[in-house]
Amino acid sequence: MKMNESGVPLDGYEIDVTLVRRLLHFELDAFEREYRSERITEWQDLRAFLIAWFCVFLPEICDEYFESRLHEFVGKVKSEEDYIVRFYYRILSLEIALFGLTGNACHLDIHRFNFDHHKSWIRSHLNNSLAFVADKMSFNDHELRTRTRNLVKCELAFLEGQIVLLLVTKGTSSEKREELDRWLRDYDLSEDHRKQIEEIHRDGWVRNLEYPLFFGRLNQYIAHRLMCLDPCPQNSADARVPLFSEIPAQKETFPISLMWNRISSHPLMQYVINIFPAYKVDHD
Repeated sequence: MKMNESGVPLDGYEIDVTLVRRLLHFELDAFEREYRSERITEWQDLRAFLIAWFCVFLPEICDEYFESRLHEFVGKVKSEEDYIVRFYYRILSLEIALFGLTGNACHLDIHRFNFDHHKSWIRSHLNNSLAFVADKMSFNDHELRTRTRNLVKCELAFLEGQIVLLLVTKGTSSEKREELDRWLRDYDLSEDHRKQIEEIHRDGWVRNLEYPLFFGRLNQYIAHRLMCLDPCPQNSADARVPLFSEIPAQKETFPISLMWNRISSHPLMQYVINIFPAYKVDHD
């Protein structure tokens, strides 16, 4: 029997797709009601991250109606007169969600072109959004590499998150070593940053403290929201069905084991990442 790392059995257990779809619509409704608020709350961010989580890791669960709603809402926000000043960073995660559903790289443009943003809180939000899809991006993306070089050269605070993101993108071991060589050769780095980059270059391991904590907090929110939902409409005569259970065959379900495999195989779920063998497409 297949089990997760905690010894919890996975085979034979399913997630109720109808329940998840209801949650996605609820979260989008709530986000839409508050997106113009002056104060951006943690709950608002978590709503958008939840939507991105399902659209990236379980896109099969998202029906055409939800995808249409998401496209329409993001388009409406982008048409706002002050979108580029007040709203672009509020829907970064929803753009990631659309990328997860469509594979259209245009939904990553605002993230790529602001990767070296001068405000650390915006960079942090960009990092968390791109964390969902970093393993689907190319190491040879000109914007990511150029803007990471800007950050390394200036040694801005909270730089580690961007370095980790770049190094888990799809690229060859030699390309990543050459980029680290360039940083060490061309930039006047502080002693701490030089030591950190030299260790990555020598050992091929990078510490990833930021993203497991982010995903852990998000997973708690997702579990909480799912458990708060009523599995059946009010006054329904249908039997109540637990979220994770051996659900009758007539219900539309998704296997827990497949969901677990997708999440656990994401490199940014690990606290220590071996960056050179991962996504190795050459033979060095």
